[in-house]
Amino acid sequence: DDNLKVFDLIFRTIKIKYGFDYKLYLIKYGEIEFESLILSVKPDIVFLDIKLPGASGLQIYEKLRASGFKNPIIAQTSSATSLEIDVYTEIFQNGVISKPIEENRVLALLIQYKLIDFGLISDREV
Repeated sequence: DDNLKVFDLIFRTIKIKYGFDYKLYLIKYGEIEFESLILSVKPDIVFLDIKLPGASGLQIYEKLRASGFKNPIIAQTSSATSLEIDVYTEIFQNGVISKPIEENRVLALLIQYKLIDFGLISDREV
């Protein structure tokens, strides 16, 4: 999936530029029990596609929240109007990111949720 490759590239770039130490799980929905993995691994942040083959990102979001997962879940979408983005932002209160995924937007979310210390990168170009 191209989206997984983009995230892999963005996180590798952020690691090199800013020293962000992370463990990245790139998962195609349907390959494994997605919700179970998220609940057992408890990642610091989840980027969840709204439209998955055979599943709804909204349904997965609701299952994770109902199961007690409290970390940020960021919705990602490729074809959303500004009205749809407003609706997704209201539902996915941690944020919405539109495709194409941009490094600066991902970095801003990592800083917002204190996964990267902005003080460590403030002297670098963001």
